[in-house]
Amino acid sequence: MPKSTLNSQSGEQSLRRIHLLARGVQGVGFRPYVYQLGGFVLNTGEGVVIEVEGLPSTVEQFLEALPQDTRILRARAGLHETPLPCETAGGGV
Repeated sequence: MPKSTLNSQSGEQSLRRIHLLARGVQGVGFRPYVYQLGGFVLNTGEGVVIEVEGLPSTVEQFLEALPQDTRILRARAGLHETPLPCETAGGGV
């Protein structure tokens, strides 16, 4: 994963925003747990949508903090990650 970089003109660190789609998520408390970590979470017909934005290191920490079952899903391509353009100047997480 890319490390946070400084914008040479403004001195601000770059942000990272990702969209995750988790299919086959089961278990009580998964969605509240993701929300508590600071991510946006929504149930859809395709699966559970998760979005998170912040400094690259913070987003990586968010991904590492997801429950073990989700990491297994991610390793088996059950959790699909898509980069998105950032929406906030200060970051989300």
